[in-house]
Amino acid sequence: MPAWNNAMRTISELIRALADLAPEDGIYEQPAARLGVIRSSAPTLPVPVIYRPTLCFVAQGAKEVKLDDRYIRYDAENFLLGAVDVPVLGAVVEAASDCPFLCVRMDLDLLMVAELVAHAPVHMEEPDPEGLTLGATTPELVDAFARLTALLRSPGDLDVLAPLVSREIIWRVLAGPSGDALRQICMSDSRLASIQRSIRLLGEEFRRALTIDELAAAAGMSASSFHHHFKSVVGTTPVRYRARLRLMEAQRLMLVDGYDAAGAGFEVGYGSPSQFTREYARLYGAPPAKDVARIRESSDAAQSALQLQLMR
Repeated sequence: MPAWNNAMRTISELIRALADLAPEDGIYEQPAARLGVIRSSAPTLPVPVIYRPTLCFVAQGAKEVKLDDRYIRYDAENFLLGAVDVPVLGAVVEAASDCPFLCVRMDLDLLMVAELVAHAPVHMEEPDPEGLTLGATTPELVDAFARLTALLRSPGDLDVLAPLVSREIIWRVLAGPSGDALRQICMSDSRLASIQRSIRLLGEEFRRALTIDELAAAAGMSASSFHHHFKSVVGTTPVRYRARLRLMEAQRLMLVDGYDAAGAGFEVGYGSPSQFTREYARLYGAPPAKDVARIRESSDAAQSALQLQLMR
């Protein structure tokens, strides 16, 4: 109990620090510490975002991400670990003007993870850990994130001390039940690393119709084995993954670059406008023109946050 009482006091301090670092709604990047601070004073529309290898730690409020039919909610009790690049729809679901959603995102330094893997205890490994997993937030993690964000207000200490605190955070995740997914990121012969290689190819070549054989070759697997393990890790099929990347980019082209629906669909690789409209509506719940109009009519804060996430 004393540890948790102390942690609750630390969470209060962390909330105040994040509110200072993010005085208005939006995403505030802190590249020197590989951090991003996110604030929202109200629930948001679902927006597309790619979760790359990262830790998302919520101090206040809650967020929900959707991949196909799977929903993952994370809040102050559970952090989110992204082990591979996963395109999702994300929405802040718990926030208010007097109690805003406050989250700190730590982009993982994979070299640092690799250095620590050899020293971390090995739990029972899952053959295919999921690309997005939840982990229980412990008092020790609360304390470490509080100290890391506090360093952002001490530039003279940041370069020296931030890597030490980041190592502590990674170590505590590696040593806990979520550690196996993090460990497999750095093992070149693990299924997670193999699937990530195919994901990177999809990200580079999503405009063309990559074959399963090409993707399987990138992963070093047979076609049938690749399809099974890809869905197990990512939570969707390679074809749906590619479609999601295309539709995310098409939405960005319409919102940010002013493309019309036909032009955006053609630009991302759709030869048929009707197929593009059908797949877009299936993902976003409305045809392209109607969806873009709906977003543009939303609040300025939501629009700014959307554009920032789309450009990540």
